[in-house]
Amino acid sequence: MKKLLVIFILLLLPLVVAQENYNEYEEINVKVTIENEIDLVSANPKLNYLETELLFLPKDNEYQNIDQNVDVSPEGDFDLDDTLTIRWNDNADTYSYSFESLVTRERYFVEIDEKVDFPVLEVDDDYIEATEFIDINDAIEDKALEIVQGEDDLYKAVFKLADWVEQNIEYDLNTLTEDAVQKSSWVLENEEGVCDELTNLFISLSRSVGIPAKFVSGMAYTNLADEFGAHGWSEVYIDGKWVPVDVTYGQFGWVDPTHIKFQEGFDSGAGSASFRWQGSNLDFEIGELDVKTELVNVEEIGEEYVEMDIAALVDNVGGGSYVPVQVQLKNLKDFYVPVKVALVKAPEVIGSNVGHILLLPNEEKSVFFVVKVEDSPEDNLIYTTLIEAVTMYGGSVSGEFSYSTGNEAVTKEEAEEMIDMLSIDEEINQINVDISCFMDKEVYYEEEVGSLSCEIVGDVDEVCFGEDCQKRGFVWDIDLEDYNSQRYVVVAKKDGGVKYAYFDLHILRDPDLQINVEPISFDFQEEVEFTITLESDSELKDLVIDIKNYGQVKIEVLKREYSFSLPVEGRRFAQGIKYSLSYSDELDREYFEEGKVEVEVTNVPFIYKLYFGLVKLITLN
Repeated sequence: MKKLLVIFILLLLPLVVAQENYNEYEEINVKVTIENEIDLVSANPKLNYLETELLFLPKDNEYQNIDQNVDVSPEGDFDLDDTLTIRWNDNADTYSYSFESLVTRERYFVEIDEKVDFPVLEVDDDYIEATEFIDINDAIEDKALEIVQGEDDLYKAVFKLADWVEQNIEYDLNTLTEDAVQKSSWVLENEEGVCDELTNLFISLSRSVGIPAKFVSGMAYTNLADEFGAHGWSEVYIDGKWVPVDVTYGQFGWVDPTHIKFQEGFDSGAGSASFRWQGSNLDFEIGELDVKTELVNVEEIGEEYVEMDIAALVDNVGGGSYVPVQVQLKNLKDFYVPVKVALVKAPEVIGSNVGHILLLPNEEKSVFFVVKVEDSPEDNLIYTTLIEAVTMYGGSVSGEFSYSTGNEAVTKEEAEEMIDMLSIDEEINQINVDISCFMDKEVYYEEEVGSLSCEIVGDVDEVCFGEDCQKRGFVWDIDLEDYNSQRYVVVAKKDGGVKYAYFDLHILRDPDLQINVEPISFDFQEEVEFTITLESDSELKDLVIDIKNYGQVKIEVLKREYSFSLPVEGRRFAQGIKYSLSYSDELDREYFEEGKVEVEVTNVPFIYKLYFGLVKLITLN
């Protein structure tokens, strides 16, 4: 016998190239070196003084510690505080300086532990005004109001504005935006920009609805270029704290430790350095500011703020299926936690493989994706595919599901309906209760009635499964003939708020076992290599097939499909292939059936035809 079924583990490549990033680290150390040269190129110069002030340099703050050194040539006086001021009093062909700083930078996560009302009634006027590049026009005001319409939570309003910019404005480093910063109004109209311009637009949207916001510039690591580069992000004012928001990196409410802060201000057009001099016959050529940032080392892995789980909402699907995937996230903290989650390993993802959600203190929510399996998987194979999701904080979770040709396909519409059924209404507040729901058995037959129970810790008005709501007891009897094997949701309600719980239902239907034989046409005298294939829509065990005029074949486990060969003289099956089958399902229910496969036999001798005719006549009588 030859077993043809193969279990094939399908591990797909990540949807994005896995490059090093430092999001998950709590702290890093970098060396920042800033150098500049100024050449005195005029004839017969007379210098009274030359003074330069470096504005673009790292500074001490709550999340950033600086150890710095300055080298000046020729010798001159300097003062180092929030800026570096250097003064030379003598003629020289070239003036230069080197500023070197060892920066210890922590992950910048600002904890906001309670709701702050929105709109903001008292604000700092300095950070809500329009500027040259962070301008505000009617289009910006209208768009901001559209995005935050009906929102009464300041953190949620900020999150919605940032998420809208990231989702709708394309990061595009083209010649028009690379060399000259464009205004926010231009970025909104053209729906593209670089980091400074995306940040400008976010600040404009925020300020237009009364949210104070400032522009921050510095250096940050990018895995696109595998190096540090100049970068701009923002900070918004929430509950007495400046909260970082980087719409380019998708970090809302925090920034990773590679964000080295140099400057902050009302606008994005601030200069990096200034120059002043006094004397006669003076002409200078001022070189480009050379800023280098090198990683020295990284410290321990940072804290993971969320707990994750992942599941395909359906399993054992057919080729071409659209499979809904749920990533559940639980906030482990008593403060707001913004989460960016990416599905990095899966079959083809329909739509984006990245989702953004904001978790309130101790809140649980889900992000959903739809993946599509190949249309025509190879026969005789069951494919098991890996699905893996990661957060920007470094956490990951993985799961799997299976598909094969013999299973029923799930349509895109069916997948979306499953997601709609389990999705949370973002506009409804989440109540602070613990709810867990479970069935009384792991697996059922479709003719059974299952019992669903929910345990509640906390006060609720009612708990609903579908349209059936209960105020106490929280037990439902479910007629399983009306349900499918998939994930379902239960909703606890209190004073207009809700809390969701999920449970999986696994329903075992009567197996559909088919037997196929090749060939079914053969010569009476021929030695035939018969191939018998058993196909089932569910897993079976302890299967015995008893073939008349041959004997028994025992199969310990049948997973979807099993084939074996029988070398037999054709005359043995001249009247067809009669068989009986006995087997058990997953719950040990036993089955028995008999059947016959009709065949076409050629070159049957006359004496055998006469014999077969007599046997048939006797049988009929």
